[in-house]
This record gives sequence, C-alpha cells and structure tokens, in this order.
Amino acid sequence: MSFQEQPKWSFEQKNQTLYILLSGNWLTEQKVLPKDIKLIWSLEQSVNSIEIDTSQINRWDSILIVVLEELEQRARQRNITIRYHALPDSAKKLLDLLKETPRCEPKKSEPPFQPLYNLGGWFIINLNNIGETYFLFISCIKSFYYALFKRSFMRRVDLLRDIKSSGPSALIIISVVNFLIGSILAFVGAVQLRRFSADIYIANLVGIAIIREMAAVMTAIVISGRTGGAYAARIATMKGNEEIDALNVMGVSITEYIILPSVLALVITMPLLYLYGCLMGILGGLVSQYLC
Repeated sequence: MSFQEQPKWSFEQKNQTLYILLSGNWLTEQKVLPKDIKLIWSLEQSVNSIEIDTSQINRWDSILIVVLEELEQRARQRNITIRYHALPDSAKKLLDLLKETPRCEPKKSEPPFQPLYNLGGWFIINLNNIGETYFLFISCIKSFYYALFKRSFMRRVDLLRDIKSSGPSALIIISVVNFLIGSILAFVGAVQLRRFSADIYIANLVGIAIIREMAAVMTAIVISGRTGGAYAARIATMKGNEEIDALNVMGVSITEYIILPSVLALVITMPLLYLYGCLMGILGGLVSQYLC
C-alpha cells in the first residue's frame, strides 16, 4: 500500500474558521488513524465554524463515519458549526442516523378529580374480573365432567404432581404457622383467664378458636400464597415461552391440561391440610399451656 493510499488530513485556520482537508483511503482494514486526531479534541476557542472537504477521498467505510461523528460531538459541545464539502450522500445518511435526537418527556399532569368516572372504572374492572372467574369456574366443571365420563386431556401424572406440591410439600409451613397460632392463643388466654381462676376454659378457647376459625384461615392464606403463587408463576412462564400458544395450536384444552389438575389437587388436599392444621394448633396450645 503506497503512501498516497493512507488516510490523511490537513488543517488550516483562517480567522475563526478551521478548514480540514481529508484525502486518501479511509478503510477499517488499514487500522490506521491520523495521529493528529487529538487536534480535533483540543479545538481552540476562537474557532466558531469548521469546513470539511472530502473531495479527495478515494475509498471509505465506517471508519470515516466514526471520525466525523467524533468531530461533530466535540463541535456540538462548543457550539461550533460544521459544513461539509463533497461529502457522499450515503455518508450523510449515516451521519443523520447517528445524530442524537432530544427526548421530549411528556409533561406529567395531575388527573382531574372525577369521582363518578373513577367509581365507574372500578366497577367495570371488578365486574370483568367476576365474569372471568365465573367462566373459569364453568370451564373447570365441564372439564371435570369430561375427565369423569369422556376423553380428557388431563394426565394422571400431572394430578399426582400437583397433589404432592400442594399437600406433603406444604406440611412444614402449615405446621409452623398453626403451632404458633395455638401457642399464642393458649398463652394469651392463660394470662387473662388466670385472673378469674378460669384456667379450665383455656382448652375450650384454643379448641374452638383453632377448629372454627384460625386453622381454616391460616391454612387458606398459606396455600393461596405458596401454592397459588407457584401456579401463577408456572402459567406465566408457560405463557412467556409460548407453550400455551403451542397447546392451543395443537387443539389441547388449556383448562383440562393445566388448570383442572391444579384445582382438583387443591380440592383434595385442602380439607386434609385443614385437619392437620387443627391438630398442630391444638398441639401448640397444649405445649404452651404445659410450659406456662
């Protein structure tokens, strides 16, 4: 490669205008940039315009665009105008694409006070949620009917997997929560009832509170947060991976294949978990009463 083919430029300043002449071949494969590119980064304050002449460039590629963009950025910071002479149209288009467009942030305005409008929107949203829940319930009943008397897409292995995840896998947290609830009820009841010499009623307090209210409520809260969250995450992951779309394309019922096993697993395991929660709550009350 001869000397004339190397990328070159020359500088000449007249009054407040800097003239830059580019020549040679500006190609990336040469891996050569002019050493005096630092002159661009240290432009004098007296310069208010730059004239760039590219008429003597033979061949060029993206390295020319990079250099010109660097020059424009430095000039823009100092409010220096740049004018090109004999710049190819394709290079102009590339430079236009690289120019930063200022982002116009929308003005945030406070929403007007419209109580009837907000109340109507809240009512429509909740009515829509109720309708979706109703249709899901009807779809589950139909799927259950098909699973009993007709051919269904529900697999037995999915049902057993959901029973395991919502039943035995939840015993530890059910045990801890209900045991602590029973212990707290027994301790608080003992502190108050001993003032009236009514310690004999502590067992009735713990038993009635646990069996009628607390065991059912705490078990339902734990299962809805733990198992329900796991179901929602699984369905969301399948939706993101387009697995649900693939099942729809193949003609597989989503309710029968995904939702019905989960619902049946909860129907089977929830009463058993409630009874187990009652046992752990009463056991917690017994231990607390014994220690007190």
